[in-house]
Amino acid sequence: MTVQEIFADRGEKAFQDMESETAHELGGKEGMVVSTGGRMLHNAGNGSALSANGHVFCLITTPEEITQELITIFSFSPNKNKIASK
Repeated sequence: MTVQEIFADRGEKAFQDMESETAHELGGKEGMVVSTGGRMLHNAGNGSALSANGHVFCLITTPEEITQELITIFSFSPNKNKIASK
C-alpha cells in the first residue's frame, strides 16, 4: 500500500502506529543505515527506538538549499575546467 492509500483507508493514526512498529523493529537490529524522512522523528519514541543500537542524525534543510545543491551537483563537469593538452 502507498502512504496515500494507508491514510485514506486506515487514517493517520494507523500510519503512525505502523511507523512506530517499524522503528522498534529496526532499532533492534545492527549494521544498518535507515533513512526515514517525513515526520517519523516527531514521535520521541521512534527516535529512542531507532537509536537503541546506534546513532540517529536528523538533517534539516530547506527546499531552496536542496535545489541549489542539486544544481551544483548536476552542473559540475570534471573536464569543464581542464586545459586541453597538445
